[in-house]
Parts: sequence; structure tokens; C-alpha cells
Amino acid sequence: MSAPAGFQIGAVFPEARRILGTCPQSVILSKISQAVEILANAGDFDPLMGYLDICTAGCIVTLPREVSNILAVNIGGTPSMARSQHYNFHLNGPGDCTGVCNYSWQDLGLVPTYRELITPSKLIAFVQLAEDAGTELWAYGEDVLGNVIRTKENGVWFNGYRVPTVFGYALPDSTAPTFARVLRVRKAETAGSIRLSSFDNGIGTGTLLGNFQWDETDPQYRRIKLHTCTDWIRIAFRRAIPLFASTDDWVPMPSLTALFAMLEAMKYYQEGDLARAAGFEATARRWLTEAIWASTPPGQEPIQVNPNDTMFDPSDVVD
Repeated sequence: MSAPAGFQIGAVFPEARRILGTCPQSVILSKISQAVEILANAGDFDPLMGYLDICTAGCIVTLPREVSNILAVNIGGTPSMARSQHYNFHLNGPGDCTGVCNYSWQDLGLVPTYRELITPSKLIAFVQLAEDAGTELWAYGEDVLGNVIRTKENGVWFNGYRVPTVFGYALPDSTAPTFARVLRVRKAETAGSIRLSSFDNGIGTGTLLGNFQWDETDPQYRRIKLHTCTDWIRIAFRRAIPLFASTDDWVPMPSLTALFAMLEAMKYYQEGDLARAAGFEATARRWLTEAIWASTPPGQEPIQVNPNDTMFDPSDVVD
């Protein structure tokens, strides 16, 4: 995955502080994140776009946390058509049992883990750093009967199960619940990563469900289903809006001046000066568009034609 164009927050922090005035660092970082989101959502060209090659095994692919929305998928070297989650209910769709006759992929929405449980299992988590042992990590889901997993602590019932977070090797507690489905994961910020795994008493091994990074507190990953199994795919995607936590974080934007103008706009919006705010916002959008124009190589995107369509005319294809 190629790194997006941009700059470190440290390079813009002094000017951002001058624009926003005296306020805590966390507030300035939050405002910069909001400015990036506004410009990325409003621009004709998206600074958050990227491309990613993925090795696959099977037809279900869970994508990295950076992927917010999928724009296109190339399946094993072949372009494909996109299907929404509602396509299974369409009269011309594949339903749940039949296949489709062309290359396509279907959006399955957001999920909290890399993989689904292969068999009902208990859960255990392993920390990367010893100082994170005992860190709070909760898993929410259902058992084999469809009941919500609940646990009792100090006489109080809670939804979910607090998964033991250990450094080194350990086994699940004998009283731990057995999960059939994991619907959500919640964790505290940590110094290192935490690996969540299942544990199957029958074979002594389990499935790696997720490797959650230090700043992931509510993991969510985009998942898609391919119409056919393949060894690899390539996707064009839109990155998730970054939530900045330090001056070392990377701002995925090619224009410093556009960001500064957007911060000025946000300041005047907060002060109620809508006229000046709108002027700065329009300028920020224009500067961002010009910066992306200047760095984008020329190319064409002809209209896509489905060759299986009965109305297909070979002359419509652009070489």
C-alpha cells in the first residue's frame, strides 16, 4: 500500500496554534482532523484515495483498518462489478445459493475481527508488551443458542466478556463463556498491540481473530465477498479519516495552504462570522483542487460497458 502525499502535523502545528489561538494540544489536533475531513469530503479530488494489493485465501476478505470505503476491486487481474449488501434480495441477483456469471464483489459491511470463528470457542488475548498485561478488552457476541454473552462482576451483570490479556502463554479460564459469534470488540488504549484468538479444546489450537493496534479502541474493518476464490486482489479505496493523537502523525493532504485556510474557516464559523468563514472555506477547496491537479498525471476514464448486456455494442469499448 503506497503512502499518501502529505506532511507531519509537527510541520503545521505552530501555524495551527497561531490561527486557533491558545488552546490545549488535543483541541488543535482535533480541529486539524476535522479540517482534513471537511476538505476530503467536499473536494472533486480525494486526498485520501489509495491502492492496495492483498493476498487472499477464499472468497471472504477482511480489509485493513485504513480502508474506509472501497471504490473498485480487481480480482486476480480482472476488473469486476460491485454489488451492494442488498443485491442478494434483487430479482436479478445471485440470492444466497447461486453464483453470478461475471466477476463481481459484494460489500458485507463493517466487522470487528479479521476472521469469523470456525467453531464455537473460548477467547483469549495476548499482549505484545508485558506492561499491557491485564489491560481491559471486552468481547461482545452470542453463544451457540443465540443468547447474548453476559458476565457478572462484583454482583453486577454486564453485556460481553472481559477477555484475559496475558503476556506469554496461557489458557482460557474454565468458567469462560463459549462464543459462537463475535459482534463487537472494545479495548483500552495500550502501549503495544493485542492479539485476540479463539481456543478450541478439541484440537488445542484456535483462530487469530484480530491484531489490534495500540490506538484501536473499537475495531471496525471493511469486509467484502468475492464471487470466486482467487490468490490476490487489488483494490482502490478511500482511507478512513485520521484521528490525530500527536505531532508525529501524518496528514494525508498535498497542500499546507489549503489546510491553513480551512482552519481559518473553522475559527470564523465558531465565532459566527459566516461570510468570512465561507470565503476561507472556498479558498481552501480551490487550493486543494489545484494542488491535486498539479500532481495528478493525465489519464482518461471511459464509460464502463458490461459485455454480457444484450444491448452491448462492441464499438463502445475504448482501447
